[in-house]
Amino acid sequence: MNAEIIARLQTELRKRSPEETVLAVKAARKYLALRVACLPETLKPGAPSELVRQTVPMQKLKPMLFEPLSLEPTPPRMCYGYPVDKKKCMRIARGLKQRVNIVPYTTSIAMYDAMAYMEKQIGHELEIENVWCEGSDILIFSLCCNWNSREELAVAAKALPKLKHILELTEDPMWYVDVYHPRWTK
Repeated sequence: MNAEIIARLQTELRKRSPEETVLAVKAARKYLALRVACLPETLKPGAPSELVRQTVPMQKLKPMLFEPLSLEPTPPRMCYGYPVDKKKCMRIARGLKQRVNIVPYTTSIAMYDAMAYMEKQIGHELEIENVWCEGSDILIFSLCCNWNSREELAVAAKALPKLKHILELTEDPMWYVDVYHPRWTK
C-alpha cells in the first residue's frame, strides 16, 4: 500500500511547479513535527544519543512509533517485553534438569534454556534484546517490536498471559528503545 501512496505522491509532485513542491515538502515537515510533538524529548527525531539512552520504558506507544506515514522517517525500534531476571531464569532452567550437570552451567546458558522453555509453553518466539532503560543497557525477553506487522503484534498479545504466568508477574511488559536501532532513519 505504501508503494501506491508513494507513486501517487510522485505523480502529483510532477504536476506541480518547483515552488509548489518546496511548499509541499515544508508542509510535510510541519506535519511530522506536529505528529511527534507529543513524544518525549528522548524519542523525537534528531534527539542526541545521550538523551535517547535516558528514555523511560513506556506502557503504550504513540501510533507514529508503529507505522510511519509515507515519506516519513522510520521510528526507532522499540522492543516490548520484560527485563531478564537471571535468578528466575536459573530457577526455571534447574527445574528443567536438562543441562544443569554441565560444568560450568552459567546464567547465560540458563537464560537461553529458560527462554526455549518459555517459547515452547507460550507458543510464541521470544528474543533476548539489548535495550536502553533510563541510562543503562539491559536485557529483556521481547515478545515483539514496533517494526512488526499488526498480525505479529496480535499474536504476541495472545501469548502475553501465558508468559506473565510463567514469569510470575502481574504487571504488563513495557516498551524499551533498542540499543542498536535507537534513532529515526530515512
